[in-house]
Amino acid sequence: FKIKKQITSTEDEIKSVICKEYNFLGEDCDDLYNEILGWATNYINTSTNIIEIDRAAYNAFLAKYYGYKEKLKLPSKNDIDFDQNREENRLYIKQLKLVTDKDIILKAAMVDFLRYKNMIKKYLLKGDISQTNINDMYDSMITFWEENKEDIYYTNVPDNRKGYLLYLRCVSSDLHLNGASFYDKESTARGAYNFLADEKGGVKVGWHPKYKEKLGLKNE
Repeated sequence: FKIKKQITSTEDEIKSVICKEYNFLGEDCDDLYNEILGWATNYINTSTNIIEIDRAAYNAFLAKYYGYKEKLKLPSKNDIDFDQNREENRLYIKQLKLVTDKDIILKAAMVDFLRYKNMIKKYLLKGDISQTNINDMYDSMITFWEENKEDIYYTNVPDNRKGYLLYLRCVSSDLHLNGASFYDKESTARGAYNFLADEKGGVKVGWHPKYKEKLGLKNE
């Protein structure tokens, strides 16, 4: 059994198809292109310019990358609209609603929360980072939050304003994750901090000075 495919498309045309099919953007599209086409071209017959893949190699590829699309894709606009109702009830959004009612801030948090989770899955799947790398980044983020919380909470403004200022400062900070590169640092910081403010991240940070009391969370 052989899979034979005549190569007729240019690299840009192939990437265009991949990005449309998998809803990947930027470097994520490049990653998927390199994973799929880079693997396939290992089996090219240079004399005929035809890719020839035997069943064993093909099955091995499918076993390794089964579910690749679902694990790695970034949420599309439809995905985000679909998830919005569910995301409204998540703790990180409840946290934000204690300090702001701006729809643009809430929507950005939802989008970047989803994108961040998928980005981390991608790096873990590829083996670029380990859980230790992630935990080190989280420790640094929590330290930054603690230091700035004390500074902002002493200001003479309403509690909701204090929380909003703390949130803005945290999501504007620089993050470092060994083994990963962030092409949109602000989006990544926003997603990562909202992750830590959610049950998914263990509720390690909060914005309102009395967020635990208002949300019925236990003090540890």
